[in-house]
Amino acid sequence: MSFDATSYQNKLESCVEAAKLQGLFTHCAYAVGFLPQSKFKMQTKSLDLNASDLVFDLSSVTKAICGTPLVLRHATLNNQFENENLQNLFSGNSFLGIELAKELNFKDVIRHEAGLPFWKNFYVSDEKSNQRAIEIPLFEALRDRPNIGKNVYSDITFILLGHILQKTKNINLETLWGEFLASELKLEISQAPRPASNLKDLSKCVSTGFCYIRNRILLGEVHDENAWALGGFTLHSGLFGSVNDIVRYLEAFFKSDIGQKIWKLNCHYAHEFNNDSAFGFRTGRDEASFEFGSGNSLGHWGFTGTSLWINPNNCSYLVLLTNRVEKSRVGNLSQMKAFRKSFFKISQEYISAASKT
Repeated sequence: MSFDATSYQNKLESCVEAAKLQGLFTHCAYAVGFLPQSKFKMQTKSLDLNASDLVFDLSSVTKAICGTPLVLRHATLNNQFENENLQNLFSGNSFLGIELAKELNFKDVIRHEAGLPFWKNFYVSDEKSNQRAIEIPLFEALRDRPNIGKNVYSDITFILLGHILQKTKNINLETLWGEFLASELKLEISQAPRPASNLKDLSKCVSTGFCYIRNRILLGEVHDENAWALGGFTLHSGLFGSVNDIVRYLEAFFKSDIGQKIWKLNCHYAHEFNNDSAFGFRTGRDEASFEFGSGNSLGHWGFTGTSLWINPNNCSYLVLLTNRVEKSRVGNLSQMKAFRKSFFKISQEYISAASKT
């Protein structure tokens, strides 16, 4: 029995057009379907010319689809990796603060339970000045740990893990990411979300607006100031990709051994309801994301206006990419929340109907 998605497609496109008229973003692309073969996939049609190939700054979605697998690929070589401290787990490296890393076990760090601050400044306002060394703010974060005993989502988590990984492997993160895609997922870098250094055609990139620190409009350049100051790509932010890139990545990820291992870990820890972090992925329990999968979904959102959620109960997924920050960094957050809630609700109605066919 065939399934007609037209009515749901029209509802989603009306939802997106209304948000555009509100001035929430200039571009949007999406895909909704089932893994591993993207059965009943519904994605952007008429909203933008070739919208499914438009390239967005994925922001913190990077943590789930890149940071988590790169770190776990190394960490799981140790049978006791979950409760191992960082110094032992990533042995053979030395940096300012490594002694303090003895006090942190890997599970607490990746689940945002290590007491690290929510954010810290790794950049300076004058691009021509010497940018602050990564190890000084990392040392301060490890030394102070202002949130001990709390679950506080922190960008520092993946900046720290990425720095330790680079020091351990003595290879830059761009190279490690390319090797992971090729060896584990059998994908070329051009087929998957990738750093700005791997973008070949900026005409397909969506702008994230004017940056007052860099004094220029950002196009094919990471929006996050800390990621920019640290070279343009870290494990907390720095990937760019289209809807098609993400869907290709998801299909390959869930077919791979390492993908299944990472997914099982995240599903296991998602059942601990005292923490909205699973094991590198986030749980979709916030008010807007709850609409897709009734709080059971796993994935991540990004500050630039991106979202990726996967429901383990039926293998359904939702990818929503916008350039929210092109209009405002913080002034449209409540309106975006309302938009996402409506968009996710329609997407879930589509998934529920499609699953009955």
